[in-house]
Amino acid sequence: MGGDTTVKRRETKVPLKRPAEPAPLTRTWKTVLYPISAVLHRLHAWLTTLLLALIALGPMPKHIGFVMDGNRRYARSRGQKVARGHKMGSDSLKRICLRLRIPVVSVYAFAIDNFNRPQEEVDALMSLARSSLQEICAKGGFLDQHGVRLRCIGRLDLLKPDMRAALLEMEAATAHNTRGVLNVCGPYASRDEITDAVRETVREVEERGENPDKARQAPVRLHDAAVPRRHAAALHQDVLAGLWAERSAPDPARVAAEGLAHAGVAGRGPEPSQEDESVSEDEE
Repeated sequence: MGGDTTVKRRETKVPLKRPAEPAPLTRTWKTVLYPISAVLHRLHAWLTTLLLALIALGPMPKHIGFVMDGNRRYARSRGQKVARGHKMGSDSLKRICLRLRIPVVSVYAFAIDNFNRPQEEVDALMSLARSSLQEICAKGGFLDQHGVRLRCIGRLDLLKPDMRAALLEMEAATAHNTRGVLNVCGPYASRDEITDAVRETVREVEERGENPDKARQAPVRLHDAAVPRRHAAALHQDVLAGLWAERSAPDPARVAAEGLAHAGVAGRGPEPSQEDESVSEDEE
């Protein structure tokens, strides 16, 4: 009864788990593929700079239009969000045009047909456009630093009131800049533009009291057609560059070089045809 009743507990030693060995592909990426990728990235940046320098040596167009297509496809091919693809495309375009010193740039950013896309994507595009434009239009921002004026072209009446008011406010904030023009086209469609111009021309003929039959027989020239302010960006483009047939990353530098070669820029290139489909949907 009076003996020692202390019970000795056995200590159980838990073996320490060794960290899992990285997968063979992970080891290969870290030791081989990652350094190669970094080298290729730097090489691409250097070749892009060289290409732009070579382009700048020749005659430069005064007005280039860019169809912002391929951004969704580029983002999805890399497992990223669509908004991220649009952001990368706009950043690349801004960088390239600044290096080439193009005085007038028109960006076909949003087609009227794009309202048929999922509402989540439409809202993301509008949010991205608003934040990006507000950033570059701010006092002391990108457009202010380089003397570039913003002009919004298209069916602004289709936008939500707050978005439309924000665009008009940004236009007014950059109206004093005179060294360059950035035309942001959207919501935009070429068929809508043609229809409006024809209707306006017919209305002006009727207001002048001219005989409609005689006016119908007379040839209509470009300067005869009434071109509303919201469609003025489409006139006198030297080069129209698009990425709708591309399967790789959006690269405005390469597309601009190809456009200059096809246009034979010596002062002015051919008038581009602007199909509505090329402004609207990305190739799936």
